[in-house]
This record gives sequence, C-alpha cells and structure tokens, in this order.
Amino acid sequence: MLTRTVNSAFLNDEIAIGEHRLRFKEQGKTIWLQVVVSSIVTDDLKSYYQVTLNDVSKKRDELDELSRRADYDALTNMTNRQAAEKQIDQLIKSKTPFIFVLMDLNGFKQVNDIYGHDAGDEVLINVANQLKQLTPSNSITCRWGGDEFVLVLRDFEKTQLEALASQITIRIGKPYTLISHQSNVQIGLCMGAACYPNDSSHKPELIHLADKAMYEIKVESKKEGRPKPLICISNRQFRAKI
Repeated sequence: MLTRTVNSAFLNDEIAIGEHRLRFKEQGKTIWLQVVVSSIVTDDLKSYYQVTLNDVSKKRDELDELSRRADYDALTNMTNRQAAEKQIDQLIKSKTPFIFVLMDLNGFKQVNDIYGHDAGDEVLINVANQLKQLTPSNSITCRWGGDEFVLVLRDFEKTQLEALASQITIRIGKPYTLISHQSNVQIGLCMGAACYPNDSSHKPELIHLADKAMYEIKVESKKEGRPKPLICISNRQFRAKI
C-alpha cells in the first residue's frame, strides 16, 4: 500500500503523503503514523528519499470519537435516527429480512410536567437500557426522537416478536424510582411493526406502516373494559398476556 502511494506520487512529481496503521501484536497496541516521502536531488545529482514519520494516533482517535458521536444519541447512547436509517438502507440493499418496530411511550409527558426534564431524561435512559438488554445483539436499537424508540430485528419471526413485545411491555411497565426525586413513576408504551420485505420493500413505506400500526394500538389502548394490546404487526393486534 505504502509503495503504491509513493510510486504514484513520484510519477506525478508530487510528495507522497499517507496515514497508515501499525499494529503491535505483543503489546496489543495500535498506532497511526503519517508518512511523508519526498525525493531529494543533491548538487552532485544523487537522488535520495526523505521519509518523515508523525504519530497522528491522537488525531485519529479524536476523529473516530467525533464520528461515533455523530451516529449516537448523546442522552441514551443508542444509535440515533440518522445512523439507524443508514443501517436500514444497508439491510435493504443486501436483501436481509427484518422487522421494523416503532414504539412510543405512554405517560412520559406527565413525568416531564410533574418532575421536570431531568426526571424525563432519567426515564428515557432507563427505557434505553432495558431495550438494549432485551433485544438480540445483532439488532439495531435506536432513539428515533423524543420519546419514540425503534428496534430493527434481523431475521426475526413474528412469533418471536410477540414474545419479545410481551417482555418489553412488562419490563418498561414496572414502576421506576426516580433517583433525583425518590418517587415512583410508571409509564407504558405502544408498539407497531412492519416486516421487510413482506409488507414493503421500501423504507419510507415500512416506517409509515409501523407508525400506522402503532396509532391503532394507541386508539385501542384507550378503550375501557378491553384487554390491552401489546403490538400491532401487519394489521394483526397481539393482546397482552400479563
């Protein structure tokens, strides 16, 4: 790689500059070096190469951290919407089946109104941690925005989703003690899902279908005297068994 860079630069009468990673297996350490190679011709017409090495590991680490922050939600440390949509695009490009689950918290506004936004942030962090624990390691967990969250479940069956939805509903619905106020709060959530490619092979349509399904759950949940549904998947509502 370095040889090609140098040869290409010298053919165009340029200075060769590149950054290369060095791994030290014994120490388990990696550093980044900026390599600058220039050709020098002396007065007696002898040619030499001057090689300058600069350790740019700190700069690379800072750039990597900035890149990581751009893909993650600062509060919950979950994937943010922008990064999640990019990953969804990749799944669609590779034709990998997945289920897109959109969820919205119930009762979250009341927590904010009564206890303040710090308490609301505490609840969001708790929800994010629960979702990370409950979902498979190869799934995408995302804070979609506000009090909306998204799960993208690769190669997941609808029957598995019903069980997962039940676990999430139970875990999120448990009373949570606000550390900052030493008071218990309780929230719920509504979930809607759409399947790729069965329901749609287009991302905007999948999101729209999941949003529509979630709205159905919200409407149904407000009806008195009926078992609460947990999730709507492709127009089929699964009712709570809790």
